[in-house]
Amino acid sequence: ELLLAVPENKQTNFKGNTVILKFNEYIETSTLQQNLVISPTIKGTYEIKTSGKEVKLKFENDFEPNTSYLLNFRNGIKDLTEKNPTNNLKYVFSTGSKIDSLELNGTISDIHTKIPVLDALVALYPHNDTIHNILKTKPKYFIKTDSLGKYKFENIKNDTYTLVTFTDKNENLYFDQKTEKIGFKKSKIE
Repeated sequence: ELLLAVPENKQTNFKGNTVILKFNEYIETSTLQQNLVISPTIKGTYEIKTSGKEVKLKFENDFEPNTSYLLNFRNGIKDLTEKNPTNNLKYVFSTGSKIDSLELNGTISDIHTKIPVLDALVALYPHNDTIHNILKTKPKYFIKTDSLGKYKFENIKNDTYTLVTFTDKNENLYFDQKTEKIGFKKSKIE
């Protein structure tokens, strides 16, 4: 159970590059790097330091101004003894004066088999970017589908986006034409 967060969950006007989370039990974070989804995409890297009941994320670069950040820990933080993951821990803060609150959800299915696609990367790009930029640019927002092919974006900034989904087998957030399947929504999303 999360006892304390710095900055606080839903805090606005955050300045800094470090996030600290304190829990009620000793924790382990060996899979946090693979599980943590930060949305929108950050520039640079971050370092994870775990000590007892605390995890500290130190970011290489400052966060963008006037932006809400959602950290979805998925199964990346577990109690040390029984290895139980935190229960759907999501944490949001803003560098501006408000928390963005728009949401977008849907389902991704294979066009041929109609079977839902597990772990498809669903990506939102600023609409002014061309489709060719998916080869060179990381998405602004991204999330993976669950076992039913469902996805849900939360805390999205009000803007116009292009939605693209691909299998992202190498997990680099770029579409690889040779090995990955792709799908997209023809119309823009506002």
